[in-house]
Amino acid sequence: MDNMNENNEELTAEELKSLEKIVNKLPRKKKGGRFLSIVLALAVGFLTGVVYERADSSNGVLVSRKIEKLNKLIKENYYFTDKINIPEATENAYGAYVASMGDRFTYYVPPSSIDDFNQNMTGEYAGIGVEVTVDSDNQIVVTRAFENGPAKEAGIEAGDVISEVEGEKYDGDHLSDAVSVLKGHTGQSVNIKIYDLSEEAYKDVSVIRRAVTAETVDSEILEDNIGYIKISNFGDTTANEFKTHFDKLVSQNISGLVIDLRNNGGGTLDSVVKIADTLMPEGQIVKIKYRNKGDEVYNSDANCFDKKIAVLVNENTASASELLTGALRDINGAAVVGKNTFGKGVVGTVYPIDSESTAVITTGEYFLPCGDNIHGVGIKPTAEVDLPDNVKNIYLLDRKDDTQLMRAIYEIKQ
Repeated sequence: MDNMNENNEELTAEELKSLEKIVNKLPRKKKGGRFLSIVLALAVGFLTGVVYERADSSNGVLVSRKIEKLNKLIKENYYFTDKINIPEATENAYGAYVASMGDRFTYYVPPSSIDDFNQNMTGEYAGIGVEVTVDSDNQIVVTRAFENGPAKEAGIEAGDVISEVEGEKYDGDHLSDAVSVLKGHTGQSVNIKIYDLSEEAYKDVSVIRRAVTAETVDSEILEDNIGYIKISNFGDTTANEFKTHFDKLVSQNISGLVIDLRNNGGGTLDSVVKIADTLMPEGQIVKIKYRNKGDEVYNSDANCFDKKIAVLVNENTASASELLTGALRDINGAAVVGKNTFGKGVVGTVYPIDSESTAVITTGEYFLPCGDNIHGVGIKPTAEVDLPDNVKNIYLLDRKDDTQLMRAIYEIKQ
């Protein structure tokens, strides 16, 4: 091997062996694949299962000496010069380094994904205004069309299956690809083929994209004047959305409250703490143990919702959702109905690396008021209830057929 110029040392055998291991770990580009379990469509999946905090300051990019050496060697000596893409290789190396921690919740966000990441955090994007998930048949299904959004105005409703976008067929294995195509620039149209299960017919729909803020909270009044609030994730706007819906329900003198956190993959710590404080009497919401600073305890004040609460959960209820579930169970005595939750009890902090990239790093663990950390365990329901065996999509269920919701109503009425 040729010696490096400009006072750079020759790579040792040990260094080369280490670099070979890194290269072997580099992610291979795939056409699609689910982005974790749930995607807030058109803002791409909300980074399921992470309680997020934002770091206050940026960290400078640290380029290792080995990467610098390797870049120089390739630039000067690699035979297939047309295949050299140092920036892409370097970004992959950063990703592989973070991935080597073996923690799926610690990851590097490269420049190619930073726009989607920021949109996930703020809930603002240009698109058609829907949420989607993948059903048991591996189909992409609309779970919600936002009020006053372009998709709803074009006739797309919850339960519709998105089978094609711009003439290309998509299924659950290519969810992120479909979402990327559905997003675009304000004023541009996108052609979508949907399957309307209620009519058992395919429809071609053209939707004009526009600026959308993802709606993360929905509500209604159920039987016996019981309030119902569904939270799809905990984003930057969720606490304010929740307060608006909650105040409206309370003004109607609801007799109790069902909070639906099924398929809610988590979100920001700030938003879930504010929501918990609105509902809980005086007490501890959560305690977080960090590596590099003391424990932090978040408490609620005495103002609270003093009627019965039931929380709906399933195997995709994760992180911030589990935090809220556990706090309401421990302090409010809320019933927890459904299936055992995901089991995500760590905090991820968002560290901007530079203007184009970010890292999310696990920086602590959180503990419920009872003292439990549910990482890898989840929360066991106080009333474990399955959905009917023939259910393919929870969002197409009639209320009377939603056995979990019916049990939550029963728990409140007792």
